[in-house]
Amino acid sequence: SMKEDVASAGCFNLADCQGSSEHLQTTANTTDNDCSQGSQPEPEPEMEKPVVDSDPAAEAEAAEGENAIDDPLSDQLRLLSLTEEGASPPESSEPASALAEDRPIDVREQRRALRQSKRHGGDNPPASTEVGYVYDKRMLDHKTGKGHPEVPSRISSIHAACRPLLGQCTSIDAVRASEEDLLLGHTPEHLAEVWRCCEGIKGKAVHHFDEDTMASAGTLEAALLAAGSTINMSMRVAMGELGCGLAVVRPPGHHACPCTAMGFCVFNNVALAALKVADTLGQRVCIVDWDVHHGNGTVDIMKHLGREDILYLSIHYWQHGDFYPGTGTPSSTGLDGSEVNVAWNQPGMGDPEYMAAFSSVVSPLLQEFEPDLILVSAGFDAARGDPLGGMDVTAVGYAAMTHQLLGINPKVVICLEGGYNLQSIAQCAKAVLQVLLDQDQDQDPPCFPAPSALALADIEVTLRALHQTRWGSMAETQLALLQEERFEATHNQVACCGPTKGKTKKKRHHKPGNATAHIPKGPRRTAQAKWKDEVFKLKRRREQLEGCLKKWAAWDHRIAHAGKKPSKKELRELGDREEQELELLRVKTELVEIEDLSEEEAIQLYVSCR
Repeated sequence: SMKEDVASAGCFNLADCQGSSEHLQTTANTTDNDCSQGSQPEPEPEMEKPVVDSDPAAEAEAAEGENAIDDPLSDQLRLLSLTEEGASPPESSEPASALAEDRPIDVREQRRALRQSKRHGGDNPPASTEVGYVYDKRMLDHKTGKGHPEVPSRISSIHAACRPLLGQCTSIDAVRASEEDLLLGHTPEHLAEVWRCCEGIKGKAVHHFDEDTMASAGTLEAALLAAGSTINMSMRVAMGELGCGLAVVRPPGHHACPCTAMGFCVFNNVALAALKVADTLGQRVCIVDWDVHHGNGTVDIMKHLGREDILYLSIHYWQHGDFYPGTGTPSSTGLDGSEVNVAWNQPGMGDPEYMAAFSSVVSPLLQEFEPDLILVSAGFDAARGDPLGGMDVTAVGYAAMTHQLLGINPKVVICLEGGYNLQSIAQCAKAVLQVLLDQDQDQDPPCFPAPSALALADIEVTLRALHQTRWGSMAETQLALLQEERFEATHNQVACCGPTKGKTKKKRHHKPGNATAHIPKGPRRTAQAKWKDEVFKLKRRREQLEGCLKKWAAWDHRIAHAGKKPSKKELRELGDREEQELELLRVKTELVEIEDLSEEEAIQLYVSCR
């Protein structure tokens, strides 16, 4: 049984945790009933399908013969086709005017309407507009030690900033995650390790899961509450009891892998919530991760389980793999596009760049995927002033991203991940909550400046990586639009720097103008050195990639003329050809943009992104 698997892995007792006996009793009763069915081994059970109210008309038709159509979508399409051909359709509960409408069949529209009907039991009642809010002081008891950025005051500062809005919200009690829910995404060995480490901590002692991830005497309770509250909020929104919600929880979760804690995270709150909704209700779930770090734990869990029904979209700082955790390359697309990564390679990306990523990648993908629920791994460490992120997103930018998500599907759950500037995360979280409360009001979206050409180059690499997935058609359309936007951005950037003399374009070296006159000589020289170092690194990387592709071309010649194929060892040395081609395209584009900067522009860029 499930309980025996976990117990054998670490010999811990869930009943020792305060308040968790009811979850243990439920799991024990379930497993005892399973074991009482017989001693013969049973085949591995299939995923439980959601219970859907059946259509009486479809059931009556199925009872008339074996050839009756019992699929609701096929039934509706057949009725529409009969009407277009002039035949008299069978009796239907739908109005005759709707069936006789002479228009092409939109399969996507039919499927969306059917999912809505199934989700609400056929009556399709109006969804709740209540905004859920969850926060619990017990999560402050998770201590991380002196000097650690993930401090308890992160959530208390958010709660204090949101307090004036809480009268408009529906307060949700924090609940602990059950053993069964934790095992949706984590291994029994991981649960055993967490219980063993946390139960052995006394007083103010701190245990290290790794060099970044700490545990104290209150960590287990806080982690169970964070995971359980996120799951509970997500289920209530998915079932229509709430319209949307904000979960102010800690410790964060998107770095937690199936079998280990890492990156300040113990349990993967959002991944567990997505799996719970998908498995229990049969709904399509999309995870949008705007934390400045890639959610490697979420991706590992989905890959480990082979899930392609849950779409993961991430916008993060990658820096050619040098920024923590180093994962999230644009060429990593998961199972047929179930993972999509917009990976920034330069610091300082702000509201215009993030909105460009939403307009070109996130929103078109969500419209294609048509999720029933959107979960947001809402790290605010890409906010301006964050000590770890180095990005420049403001509260207005986070509010605009939230507004776009609500426009696609109002069922959105915002779950706190990272963010380590107390003032920034409080302002950003409050702005997001305000948008959740005001989503029914018609408001003009804010206008942002044009994004940088470097950001558009990174977005283009992401779209090109999606060409070979189920999103190929969407990627091709967005690439065409992006090419126009990149041309305008580059043209405007050159125009702002003034005309160049002569027939050939020369590098512009201006004396310090008003924009950089206030910068002292020390930071100015440091910025210049960073600029030159970046150019050097890109040129060196370009040479390396071109060398790798030349080796591939040589092997192509050998295969074509001598029929000799590379061995496994040689293939490992050659590397991934497609990924090398994508990276070379990005490096060349980025190199052109950086070399085109004037000295004054480079100083402004690299001083602001130190």
